[in-house]
Amino acid sequence: MKYGARVATAIHSMGCFDYIEQCNDLDMILLDLHMPLMGGLEAIPRIREQPGYQSFPLLVLTVDDTVGVRNECISLGTNDFLFKPISREAFIETICIWLSNTDSDKKA
Repeated sequence: MKYGARVATAIHSMGCFDYIEQCNDLDMILLDLHMPLMGGLEAIPRIREQPGYQSFPLLVLTVDDTVGVRNECISLGTNDFLFKPISREAFIETICIWLSNTDSDKKA
């Protein structure tokens, strides 16, 4: 089944900021905590500082499923978590939930 998603990728967290500055049609950011140049824990607050991204859907992808990491991510502004390894079905389900929330927010 195809979901019609358009995906932009960055090979490091700094690339995310290029997309934020250049694109105004993003629906979600999926951020790996362990990226080169700038880790996700450093990137999350910087993303939240960008105009229009204070409540933007920001999901974290990580292998580190510990309470400490979850709490830190939540305190920095993460909306949800995806833990590696993740099944395709769980990945798609989580993304669809957040995209449907985004769509309803846009209609309001």
